Amino acid sequence: MGVIELGGVHGVGKSTTIEAASRLVDRPVPILKGSVIMARILGVSTEDLPTESPERRQWARELMFKELDEARNGVRDSHFSVYTDSGYEFPFTPTDIGLVNAAVVIEASKETVLARRQRIERDRPKDIAQIEEQLYLERQGAEEAARKLAVPLFYIRNEDGDNAPMHLAEIFKEYLDK
Repeated sequence: MGVIELGGVHGVGKSTTIEAASRLVDRPVPILKGSVIMARILGVSTEDLPTESPERRQWARELMFKELDEARNGVRDSHFSVYTDSGYEFPFTPTDIGLVNAAVVIEASKETVLARRQRIERDRPKDIAQIEEQLYLERQGAEEAARKLAVPLFYIRNEDGDNAPMHLAEIFKEYLDK
């Protein structure tokens, strides 16, 4: 098995880094995106997920995890902490124990996240204090998930010039199935 749980707040460049890193390895890198699966289950866009009720999100999350449990190799493009209309949620499931090989958090400064969010046409919080809180909670959620999963946790900084894709590609080479 070779599943990597990868998280980061909106605006750190998570999906872009995953895509760039996948081009640097010599084998296919399946990208498993939970929000896409949940949105399909709920019949909404990924942008509308935070507005769904906590009960509907939990129901969809359970179905999503069942689908993800069938994947034995790939990178889960996800979050360790999710900001919703009703507060923060930490989407960890004990069924991931034994399935996930490593956890990775993509991080950037609150100023970088804000600048990236301002360039994107999505409805994301643009209050610097709220972004700082989200970054903190994402890190806390990742640390707790890695502890429960008993897997190594890697932090990758994604500021301009950090070469985050190269660092992530090295983790892919080590923890994804060959």
